[in-house]
Amino acid sequence: MFNILNDKRYNGIRINAQGTIRDERNKPKALSPRRQPSQFLYSNPNVTEKLAQRKTRLNIAHVPDQVITERDRLRRKAMDWFTSGNMKAAINNSLQSLRLMELQGLGHCGETLPECMILAKCYFKLEDRKEARFYLHRSNKLVQTEPYREPGTNAALYSILAELYMLDHEYEHARSLYRSYVRKMEAHFGP
Repeated sequence: MFNILNDKRYNGIRINAQGTIRDERNKPKALSPRRQPSQFLYSNPNVTEKLAQRKTRLNIAHVPDQVITERDRLRRKAMDWFTSGNMKAAINNSLQSLRLMELQGLGHCGETLPECMILAKCYFKLEDRKEARFYLHRSNKLVQTEPYREPGTNAALYSILAELYMLDHEYEHARSLYRSYVRKMEAHFGP
């Protein structure tokens, strides 16, 4: 009767294969050392489920999880290099991440938007206007498609894009993008 399965917990009561019953409802929980974000990111089943939902929503279900994981790692490294001021390393990691998505046939979907924005900003900081404008226009096209589900996120992209256009000294276009940002935020969240 107690041998339901090898070792199960039912509302804190543990029943093992021998039929021994232990009440663990009031047992104090052991303190675990603080986990690093990367450990948490890839060990939590909820995150795996969210990754699957994101892949389905963006029609990238055919992309292996290893590719997405590697792309996320490269994206994080690019941001780390960017914030530390090493633009060349940030460009290298962003280009690797972008190439990884292009090999999967996703070079022009919303999943590449963060890399395009990082590349545009890095090239502006290195004063390579030709490359910066290329990634700026690519970012602009991706923002116009409203790649994310949340309307606030899509609206916020316009303010980031306005900042990039200001780096290119296109102030009128930056103002119009900022007005679009304000208009979209007011439409979704009120004045």
